[in-house]
Amino acid sequence: MLNVLITAARNFVKNYFVATIMIATLAVFCLTCPNFFSINNLLDITKQGGLLSLLALAMTMVLIVGGMDMSVGAIYDICTNFCAGMVISGYGVFLSVAVSVAAGLGFGIFNMVMIVFIRVPPFIATVGTMFVVTGLTFAYNKGQSILLSNQPLFFSLAQGATLGIPNIAIIVAVITVVIYICLRRFRYGLYMYATGGNSMAAKAAGINTTLSQLIAYGMSGMLSGLGGALAASYISGSFALGSPFEFLITAFAAAFLGSTLIRQGELNPLGTVIAALFITSLNNALTLYGVSFLILPGMQGTVLILALVLGNWGKKQTGQMTIF
Repeated sequence: MLNVLITAARNFVKNYFVATIMIATLAVFCLTCPNFFSINNLLDITKQGGLLSLLALAMTMVLIVGGMDMSVGAIYDICTNFCAGMVISGYGVFLSVAVSVAAGLGFGIFNMVMIVFIRVPPFIATVGTMFVVTGLTFAYNKGQSILLSNQPLFFSLAQGATLGIPNIAIIVAVITVVIYICLRRFRYGLYMYATGGNSMAAKAAGINTTLSQLIAYGMSGMLSGLGGALAASYISGSFALGSPFEFLITAFAAAFLGSTLIRQGELNPLGTVIAALFITSLNNALTLYGVSFLILPGMQGTVLILALVLGNWGKKQTGQMTIF
């Protein structure tokens, strides 16, 4: 009986190594940092993790089709400014959020046109978009932060809760489930995986790879735009300029770390969200330990490197192609 239990434990660790590390890490936080599992802190992690989840899902969409989007952080940042600016100008909550999502969609389609039709390499195209969008952000806010007040409906989007569950968690959960179902149950979702796995083979099989890329980059832009709108709600405005590189690193880390969870080596939305919440928990715990915020980017870079290594190892173990 003991041998059976030992064998089962070994198989669990082998197949769910990353998940095991995550659980062990959270257990350490629980034992060494009592405030970590307080209700208020868990709610903060859920809200902050929800924002990161949307950005990581945006990254996941383009990675699935074998693409690259270095501009998600910049799009997220400018849409935060757009939404805050429209709300303070009296355009209403829903119109402000809709315009932010539409702006994100526009930037996503712009990336796709450059990559697919003009044939600019994805890295170069999206880095260019990142700098252009950063410049537009400065032009829009003139280097000034936007502060909101007396906007209870807008603030409730990311700060409020329904039946004790943060509204942002509900929004992210619904979006994640919808994306997961679309990717797994609808042919265009499966076509996206096929496009990322082998674009030439997908074309030979009659798959419209251009449409797959359009959906991926469009969804990436929309999710970044929605994340920006919710960020404006969460921080009650916008900063003069956020941290697009920090957003980019954490989004990459969550996407690749998530690929080592649900199905080894395969990008998927459920794994991405779980990884995003874990990274948020890690940052939160380090802050509670008194670690300087100046060190956090280094920790995020370390997580990204480990995620890439584990993700590539998973692909080799399952015989899948790497997407780069």
